[in-house]
Amino acid sequence: SNIFKRVLVDIMVYFPGKLLPALTGLITIPIFARLFDPSEYGVLALIGMFTAVGGIAVGSWLTASVIRFLSYYRKLGQLDHFYSTLLSAFLLSLAVLAAIFIPLYFFIEGTVSVEVHRLLPLGGIIIAVSTLFAILQTVLRADQRSSLFVGFELFQVYGALALGLILVIALGFGVEGILLGSLAALTTSCIGILWWLTRQGVKLSMASFSRATLREFAVYGLPGGVATIGTWLLSLSDRYIIELYRGTTEVGLYSMGYSIAD
Repeated sequence: SNIFKRVLVDIMVYFPGKLLPALTGLITIPIFARLFDPSEYGVLALIGMFTAVGGIAVGSWLTASVIRFLSYYRKLGQLDHFYSTLLSAFLLSLAVLAAIFIPLYFFIEGTVSVEVHRLLPLGGIIIAVSTLFAILQTVLRADQRSSLFVGFELFQVYGALALGLILVIALGFGVEGILLGSLAALTTSCIGILWWLTRQGVKLSMASFSRATLREFAVYGLPGGVATIGTWLLSLSDRYIIELYRGTTEVGLYSMGYSIAD
């Protein structure tokens, strides 16, 4: 049947789009092991931990809501309400995170290395942009735009790696170069998806904001989002505990082996 063929085609498109980014670790781990000493890799792992947990806290309830409600609002002919409320919810979620993140930034100063603490503001910017990217990618998934999804996914992963290595090797940046490369690739991808959405006729306006839609997002997405945050905290907090008791160098040694298995 046509549905069965469509499923097979989507699987064939999506599979390399998930496999190839997953295999990036086989490329990055040997490269990073030669470029950075264990303490520098530990800094990268800790910033990655903070950005991963922060991104999930901001965006997991919204990505779930996109999958649940996009087709519903399309049938209602109210996509302007959907997208405008989605953007407002994203900004609201960022504001809540900032209210937590800024005091936390000063509170944990003595529990992490100076370099980790210095890079945390950059990590905060990465949280914002990576969360927007995750939401926009979910829009492509829910809209069954598999080719676009895979294209942006691969560009974000391998573009970030290429830009980061250029900054580190050619321009002499340290770990910060990898983070800046990731930020540049994420920002470019977000701009590309937003441009595509505007070409599809999507209009964003505060006049189209809907409290009822925001309530639907919260009721559906927040319970699962809280559970997801808890799961990731359990998964990633080990790096922070090692940093607290053993130092950044041992975080790097631990994270290198963990990443290979992961």
